[in-house]
Amino acid sequence: MPPQMFYTVRIGLQNFQFTKEQLDSEPGNSIAAFFQSASPNRNASYTEVNGLLVLEKDLQLFRIIQAHLRGYKVIPIHSELVPDHMTKGDALENLLRDARSLGLRRLEQEILQYNASLSHAMQFRQPEPVVRTKKYRLAVEETEFKFTKDQLDTEPGNALSEYFSQLESGTYLHLQKDPLLFKLVQSHLRGYEALPIPDTLVPDYMTKESALENLLRDARSLGLRRLEQRVMDYQISLMRGTQVKLPIVQKKYKLATYQDRWNFMDIQEEGFKMLLTRFANTPNYQPRASQNIQCPGYAVVMCWRDFEVKPVPQRASEIVSVIALLESID
Repeated sequence: MPPQMFYTVRIGLQNFQFTKEQLDSEPGNSIAAFFQSASPNRNASYTEVNGLLVLEKDLQLFRIIQAHLRGYKVIPIHSELVPDHMTKGDALENLLRDARSLGLRRLEQEILQYNASLSHAMQFRQPEPVVRTKKYRLAVEETEFKFTKDQLDTEPGNALSEYFSQLESGTYLHLQKDPLLFKLVQSHLRGYEALPIPDTLVPDYMTKESALENLLRDARSLGLRRLEQRVMDYQISLMRGTQVKLPIVQKKYKLATYQDRWNFMDIQEEGFKMLLTRFANTPNYQPRASQNIQCPGYAVVMCWRDFEVKPVPQRASEIVSVIALLESID
């Protein structure tokens, strides 16, 4: 069997290698065309250095392209791959431009279909506020923990989120907690089930029962209400002698609009977060009381009045519509 040939693309100082099969997974793309051309100049729109194809693209976004050509699902974009100088929406738009410029039609179609799934949310689109992808670091004794803003926001109003919301990205926080128990807190904020506590995460100076009780105290002190409730439910199951595995609750979201009556539309979590940020930063949307919104199994997170500002000073602003965001109840 002949040795497998690799083709190299350079972005900045980083080299990306592809097999012929990977490049051919997207028929007719520009990268494959470059390497398959017999012409010495190949393509005047690209730069060649010692047989390498040099592209002026964003390094993080090209990692997504590499994963796509390897056959992986890459949409929606993971928060860790959003460049620091872009919002998540900007990153998706720029990835679409890169896909088009490189002739990656399948990736382009995946992005367009994903955008279409958020089409109802996008009709409310205002100029997107500049929101950086923030990353935060904590030290618990000698152990470092890292969180993204999205992870901290999975538990609304918790003490860690409130603390970092007032500070710049990169700020360091020292906590006087047990590092093994805090691994369970980190696991919870990443969306994983933290119970029952594995033996490896029980501190050597605690019993398993006391570790569970101390985890409950940490959850309360940090304002992690969902984790607190999970621990208490688990303790009750142990007292009843039925050690059950607690399911991970998958939240659901709805957008509610009112003109003549309430209308409800299912939306994805990303659309929910996008609208929550957008309405909170748009002047003509003003918070209001959420009375008379009834949707079984859902609770109102926020409610706004959409005002139309009249140009004539004598005429008062008028309410165009009322909009609310709802979250499923555990």
